[in-house]
Amino acid sequence: MLDLLAGSDVVSAYRSATGDRGFVERHILFDHVLPLVKNADNEVDRAIALTIRLLDAYEQTAGYLEVGIRGLLWGLTHRGGRATRGELVADPRLAKRFTAASKYLVRQAERLRTDLALIAEVPQVLDALNRERLDQLLLDALAGAIGPESLVTSVLDRHQRVQKQKKKGVWIEDDGRYLTLLPGFGDSSEKPPTFDGSFLHPFRVVNAYSFLRDLGRVRFQEASDAEET
Repeated sequence: MLDLLAGSDVVSAYRSATGDRGFVERHILFDHVLPLVKNADNEVDRAIALTIRLLDAYEQTAGYLEVGIRGLLWGLTHRGGRATRGELVADPRLAKRFTAASKYLVRQAERLRTDLALIAEVPQVLDALNRERLDQLLLDALAGAIGPESLVTSVLDRHQRVQKQKKKGVWIEDDGRYLTLLPGFGDSSEKPPTFDGSFLHPFRVVNAYSFLRDLGRVRFQEASDAEET
């Protein structure tokens, strides 16, 4: 992987990339490294290719689910912290976001399903992946892809499950009729959240280039906004 990142074309792409870390890392891995290995016939490159495909499918799917939960936080903030699901789904400021996210999930869920099926051909990727977590994400995406109402239900169920796994409290309390925003989790932004396709989580591309620079394999100055914080 370090050899792939150190290739002159990939380094050039990294050097000229602008934007936040999530955008830069997706741009390098998906747009520049994946094409180098996607048709490879050796075991290592095939594992790298599938890993990149899976992580991108995961990030894109999770991103549109994130639009759902963040949209609820935004909607509740702008409704005084309490509303029914129906009121939020009917809010014209949120309806467009929820409808679009649900439609995108149809495509992303199918893509994730296709990539998960390829694990049988490259089983060693399971050494670095949590298959149960990926399977659950697929189920959440399929549930949320039915429509805006199902998206709200899916992201709330997912949020409650994830917070319980983390042994943390939920951000939104659901009493069966009303959703109530808990203190400290509001979103007072002017517009509801969107998703631009950038990775939500770091995948160490920035760290890898710092390492390669220290080794003298690449020569350039890191952009300040891409440094590890």
